Amino acid sequence: TSNFLFALSNSFASSGLMNLMMARTCAHEHKTSNNSTNVNSSDCIKNSTELNLIKAMLREVLPVFALLIAGYWRDKHGRNLPIFIYSASGQLLGTIVLLLSAIYPNQIPILVTVIVESTITGLGGSFPLLLMTAACFISARSGNKSRTSRMSFIMASYLIGMTIGFFVSGITLQKYGFTAMFGVSLGLAILVLLYFCIFIREKPKPSIKYMPIWVVFKTVFGKRENQLRRIVFLMIAVHCLYGTTLRCEANVFYFCRKSLHLNVAEAGIYSAYRSIILSISTFIVIPFLSRVIKVKDTLLGIICAALNCASGIWTAFARTKIQLFLCPLGDLLRGGIYAVEKSIVTKSIGENETGQVISAEYVIEAVCHIIVLPLYTFVFNKFALTFPGAFFFISALFSFCTFIIFCITRILTQNEEIIAVNDEAQVSSSSSSCSSKKEGLTPRHKQTKKI
Repeated sequence: TSNFLFALSNSFASSGLMNLMMARTCAHEHKTSNNSTNVNSSDCIKNSTELNLIKAMLREVLPVFALLIAGYWRDKHGRNLPIFIYSASGQLLGTIVLLLSAIYPNQIPILVTVIVESTITGLGGSFPLLLMTAACFISARSGNKSRTSRMSFIMASYLIGMTIGFFVSGITLQKYGFTAMFGVSLGLAILVLLYFCIFIREKPKPSIKYMPIWVVFKTVFGKRENQLRRIVFLMIAVHCLYGTTLRCEANVFYFCRKSLHLNVAEAGIYSAYRSIILSISTFIVIPFLSRVIKVKDTLLGIICAALNCASGIWTAFARTKIQLFLCPLGDLLRGGIYAVEKSIVTKSIGENETGQVISAEYVIEAVCHIIVLPLYTFVFNKFALTFPGAFFFISALFSFCTFIIFCITRILTQNEEIIAVNDEAQVSSSSSSCSSKKEGLTPRHKQTKKI
């Protein structure tokens, strides 16, 4: 529920900010109001993508600090609630900045709005911090058999929230303007914060080990039994490829408006439709394949990555509205990549290592995003007039790399029993080893699970 509300608030804010950037950058050229929504020229879109690059850079770099500290703190103290509240507070404060900019358009320049809002949201950890904490929260409360399906619910709630948000936000903007749009986003952010404070209950499970902060590096890159170390590295690579692609495709909004000349409401409807397809697959199809048909994680990842690669190529060549609306069908299993990756990586590490490893994933993803996003923006601006969908080829390439990684992981785990190390099991084994020696028994302190 909290993930859904957070995504809903974020979609209103993000969609509103994209349109606000276009409106402000085109105000002088078209002699329109600073809050006008009826602009769609090439120069406006190009200038907006440059502002979007600044926004994305700040939102990617700044969460790194929050993620590193939060992941370590979570594993050391065994608590998730304070991190949830911190993340929601950042979203709330960032939305207040957008609302003030909409109310006072002549007093607050768009560049200042973008920098201040992105800085506050970034320092608050933004969605990466929330998703990291949610993954830790679910991992600690699910077994190996149900973990993949439950991890899919994290992404599903996010996608459903974004779906409804993009659909309603476009209509809200057209009818009521920016002030109402950001007002709704602020109200939802307040609900998220209240939800965390009222409904989230947890019993702290602090680590019994000595955990100085530099142990994070050892936790992520240290040696592990069998093929676990390689598998963790491969899943970190999958996370970075998937997350980078998903975020860099924010230009799809401008792609819709430039390539097919869609207005704000139509572009919002398409974004919502695209998210609906992802939501259905993540909420229904992935749990069905994982729990009912019992498709192994690695095979499921291979299927998802292959379809995602084909969809990227298909979308690049879309030239009509019918073609554009058929493209997301190829993304039917895209959300499964997130669920499968998180399931595999949490099965390969201990419970008190989850926060550190997942936070490291998001930190490395942020670095990758900083490198790749300018490439997406350059390709889009370079071919905006002749081939607006060219940047989807980059997504297809990344999906192909993900496909290869899942194939390698399947080979590594095909005849290998993956040991799911559990801190509590290790503690109990050490205490029971003495008694087992007296009884002539071999202590069993490892649980095995095939991926």
